[in-house]
Amino acid sequence: MFLAVLLFSAAIASVDADASDGVGCDFKCACENKVAGDKCEYVTNIDEACCSMIKNQAGNMEKFCRQCDKPGAKVYSECSIHSRNGYLACFSNANDKAVFQVCVGQKRGSDCMYETPASSRGGKTTPAYNTTGHCISHYSSKEIMCLEAVGDEDDGECHGKGVGEPCKHDESPNAVCAHHSRRGNWMCLRPKEENMVFVVCQGREKDTPCSWVKEESGHGVDQGLHQGVCYPHHETGSQNDALGHDQMMCMDPEDLKKAKAEEAAEEAAANGDPTASSAKGQSISIMAVLGFGMSRLV
Repeated sequence: MFLAVLLFSAAIASVDADASDGVGCDFKCACENKVAGDKCEYVTNIDEACCSMIKNQAGNMEKFCRQCDKPGAKVYSECSIHSRNGYLACFSNANDKAVFQVCVGQKRGSDCMYETPASSRGGKTTPAYNTTGHCISHYSSKEIMCLEAVGDEDDGECHGKGVGEPCKHDESPNAVCAHHSRRGNWMCLRPKEENMVFVVCQGREKDTPCSWVKEESGHGVDQGLHQGVCYPHHETGSQNDALGHDQMMCMDPEDLKKAKAEEAAEEAAANGDPTASSAKGQSISIMAVLGFGMSRLV
């Protein structure tokens, strides 16, 4: 409940916030007027993993991690493009979370337990609760996390199922059970390629203008028309690109200025422009900006 109240308060305060220091901002506000690859920060007042040794039911001591209050605590990160939904935000380091930290220093396959923090999504509030699992690799990222091998009673469509088993999804016949890559909880997950941000760029060339409509706000994306250019996720200009993929997505060209500037400089250098090396990392050229402007009108 505390986390839900904190996020709600941060959203209200962000109206008058100064995104440069992250005070009063959330993870999206912290990247306002910035581009992929820019440094970002925002206040959370939370320590993602407070760990201690506790006695388990068998009477043995084991590591336990949970989220806890820490006034003034901040996330320091880099603005990057969400790998499934295509929006720019200041994403925290997932490895700082309890679901990862509880397995640090533990043997692969060993038992583990952490507290899943309270949450509020889709109008439903869930109180904090303990999650038990094993320190095993995430199916996609390969990072060691405290994960359940099989879904239990409170995991909905994934109850009694393992990773990759089919599940019933309202919008896709191709959904399978999988662990969330940051939180570790079970999800009935449809292939990311079925999201419209990918669909509109299938078979398109890089920098092709694109547009799509979000019927309802959700998953960090606002309702309404979204226009941009098709661009590969691993070339957006952020160091976090290595955690993503190489597929085309419809992205806002304003979020890609750093990547486009470096790309233009490299192309100029290849063509023998002596000033190209000093241009890398600088602001995008006037011609490129005009090009972006034209693409947004399409």
